[in-house]
Amino acid sequence: TDQQVAVLNILEDVEEEKRRAIVSEKRFEDIAKSSSDWIWEIDAQGQYTYVTDSVEKVLGYKSSEVIGKTPFDLMDEKEAQRVSEEFKKIVQKKLPIKDLVNLSIHKDGSKIYLQTNGMPIIGKDGSFLGYRGVDKDITREYQIDKAKTEFVSLASHQLRTPLSSINWYAEMLLAGDAGELNREQKGYLEEIYFGNQRMVKLVNALLNVSRLELGTFMVRPKLVNICYLADIVIKELQPRIKARNIKFIKKYDSQLPKIRVDVELMTMIFQNLLSNAVKYTPARGKVSLIIKKKNRKFIIKVSDNGYGIPRSQQDRVFSKLFRADNIKEKDTEGTGLGLYIIKSIVDNVQGKISFKSKLNKGTTFLVEMPLSGMKKKAGTKKLG
Repeated sequence: TDQQVAVLNILEDVEEEKRRAIVSEKRFEDIAKSSSDWIWEIDAQGQYTYVTDSVEKVLGYKSSEVIGKTPFDLMDEKEAQRVSEEFKKIVQKKLPIKDLVNLSIHKDGSKIYLQTNGMPIIGKDGSFLGYRGVDKDITREYQIDKAKTEFVSLASHQLRTPLSSINWYAEMLLAGDAGELNREQKGYLEEIYFGNQRMVKLVNALLNVSRLELGTFMVRPKLVNICYLADIVIKELQPRIKARNIKFIKKYDSQLPKIRVDVELMTMIFQNLLSNAVKYTPARGKVSLIIKKKNRKFIIKVSDNGYGIPRSQQDRVFSKLFRADNIKEKDTEGTGLGLYIIKSIVDNVQGKISFKSKLNKGTTFLVEMPLSGMKKKAGTKKLG
């Protein structure tokens, strides 16, 4: 009798757990149906094995039409190739998928921008079983962001003409073309000139950002000596280096061959990294530049013993308009766009940029790029 009672109690517990599981599954289904995002599961071959009905709201397909397909079947050929290459790198290391943006095709033929997040499914024996994740429709956000970028591009382009005129006339007045100036007049005019120069730099930076984001910039590689380009930038910075009595060290790999790069883009990388190192290193500090070959890559390493970047803000270093709090206190000038532009350039030419920094100890930036160089890209505008 005691055994029978015990068995009945166990059965009641099982039924209660089963009921809770059914209620929980029903809640999940209700939430999934009402969500504008669609949840999915793919196997190790990349085919959908589970898809919520929300996919119909986003892409127009019923869940039954998607099962058995891969995410790349829902994209055009060019986009599928781009995303599959990125996805292979993630799968090889069994990494989570974080904010992977892709362009999918709606059943009616329209284009839908999706943001994908997912986690790998790992079996008890450690085998890779696939991914489970969610896709979010970000088409509207993308269109708004694109419209803002186009506005910035148009506004910046229109500002260039009057700024060039101000610059030209200020130079003429300072040269005495309209008559001699007294000391006070010259002082005021110099302030106008240097203020206008800062505005020109800001407008050029905004134009570069918009061209990078719209994908309209061009890459025109040619065979050059990378170290020669670095030396040109160092020569430009010499007055600032001497004025602050900074010890500048450079080490170049004699085995480094000539590399196919876009001269303007490569020069921008050197200008930004080296000028920042000099600018944010106190007087009598030290800055070093190392360029070397490593396997199938060439490495650019720029180090300083300057102000450094606070640990709490390091995750924002490559974001637009970011300037660290300790730097803003010491130097009010700066657009906060330089490192964002450099990161975008490096990413677009199959390179990688990283950094290490300690507050009041210094910063080291590391750029890695393929020895094969940059690939040609047809665009409508150049950066610069």
